[in-house]
Amino acid sequence: MTDNYELLTEASAATYIGNQPGLCRLIDPATTTSSEIGDGNLNLVFVCTDAQGRSLVLKQSLPYVRIVGPDWPLTADRSTYEAIGLRVAADASPQTAPIFYGYDRSQHVLAMEDLSHLTVWRTALNDGQINSGAADIVGAHVARTAFATSVLGRSNEDFRLAIADSTNPHMCRITEDLVFTEPLTDHEHNEFSSELRDFVVTLTSDRRLTAEVTRLKTEYMTRCEALVHGDFHTGSFMIGEGPSPELKAIDAEFSAYGPIGFDLGMLIGNINFAHARAVALGREEQASWLVEFPARMWLAFAQEFTKLWPERIDPLVDDGYRDVWLARIQSDAIGFAGCESVRRIVGFAKVSDIEDLPPSEHLLAARTVLNVAHRLLTDPPAQIDDTMFS
Repeated sequence: MTDNYELLTEASAATYIGNQPGLCRLIDPATTTSSEIGDGNLNLVFVCTDAQGRSLVLKQSLPYVRIVGPDWPLTADRSTYEAIGLRVAADASPQTAPIFYGYDRSQHVLAMEDLSHLTVWRTALNDGQINSGAADIVGAHVARTAFATSVLGRSNEDFRLAIADSTNPHMCRITEDLVFTEPLTDHEHNEFSSELRDFVVTLTSDRRLTAEVTRLKTEYMTRCEALVHGDFHTGSFMIGEGPSPELKAIDAEFSAYGPIGFDLGMLIGNINFAHARAVALGREEQASWLVEFPARMWLAFAQEFTKLWPERIDPLVDDGYRDVWLARIQSDAIGFAGCESVRRIVGFAKVSDIEDLPPSEHLLAARTVLNVAHRLLTDPPAQIDDTMFS
């Protein structure tokens, strides 16, 4: 697929909708106005609204990394894999996925539900929001999508075909480089406070740590258990308010088959950032909730996975193997959480949880995150529990 295509603008989005019969039934292009709201690293995102108040979102892949510009080219075909991820999530876990209206491969445009009434979860956490039931919602979401796309929910042939269809080499390479390799090397993408330099050098020179990260990178590259979201952090969710909020997973362009524990670990790593921020700012109530988050998410995942287990297709997969599988997923998640924690402090693509803090609080939070990461990768707990961030 060529990357020579017309980029949408706020002025042309309505015209685009007018040329898409499926979208014209959802929104009136004659009265539609649009606003470009993309604030991520990769894509254009337009909220389109007509005179009757009906709305939808168009998301278009740029042929380069938006945060850098044309100097970092990137295939726009990544939207093909995001379309697969969105369809899977909408089918397996509709309550936690945006409604997916379709994909135009020729223009690399995805159409989906407008979630403007919700807030980016990272923003809500940075502002001190507490949603006590969020861990339960996310854990069940991962279990449903993992079960549906693994050998438990698909025939052998369908499973292998799905792996082939979901191979996402360009985006997976970014993950392999940014999450695993670059933070442990002297790479130009790495950037961190000078006060952290000695600490970072000591951490990244620990041969136990580097060996474990290498093992986890290999697992990510070779173990195709289920379709994972691949970028499962708090910036990839939209959330409402209240104890059991509306919560939707978005931004699935890193979707590919991989270890089920990868998504769980990525989110635990990002909860680590939110917890370190809460501690640095003296938000005791939020910090206490975030300490409990990983264990609650894991429990919700395991319970939903076990609930779905009787629906498995292969009769040779017995209950004993379920326990072995769950133990491995849990161990993987702990390790991947450590990798994500190192990456966001040392490597490319920082997080506002830490970067927006005043200098003294920033240093405290960054050290806290890296201390947790070191323990998770060199002396991990036996299970996901309330001591993860100790």
